[in-house]
Amino acid sequence: MQVFSFEIKSELNANPTQVWQDIFNMKAVNRELSPYARMTYPKDIDWSKSLETKQVLFSSWILLFGFIPVDQHFLRFEEINPGQGFHEYSYSIMHHFWRHKRNLEEKEGKTILKDVVEFAPQAALLGPILRELYKLVFRKRHQYLRKKYS
Repeated sequence: MQVFSFEIKSELNANPTQVWQDIFNMKAVNRELSPYARMTYPKDIDWSKSLETKQVLFSSWILLFGFIPVDQHFLRFEEINPGQGFHEYSYSIMHHFWRHKRNLEEKEGKTILKDVVEFAPQAALLGPILRELYKLVFRKRHQYLRKKYS
């Protein structure tokens, strides 16, 4: 099983508490992904309360351009630290595993947001292409957040 990874970091003009409140829910994820993708999710999850970890929280269809199903993702958190970040360790139809670590660090009243992604695609030959595609998506997500907090 071949593993692919990348890292993206941004400085945001807000404190980690404010950033956390704006990023830790599926509506925020979909705002960051728009217009390239959207993830389905159960509407009854209260993201402001403690969520289960180390088990699948829900399954989500990944919809290219918001309507073309391309993968089914089974979301699972290893760790959630409000105001500091989370470690997601999920799997999907396309991936043996998907790890996404999102950390928020305060620096002089601002937030350093760092995303580290590792994944192992079912079809290893697609790995380099998927890595570049995911890097583009995460760059766009960071661009959205930098603009929001500029």
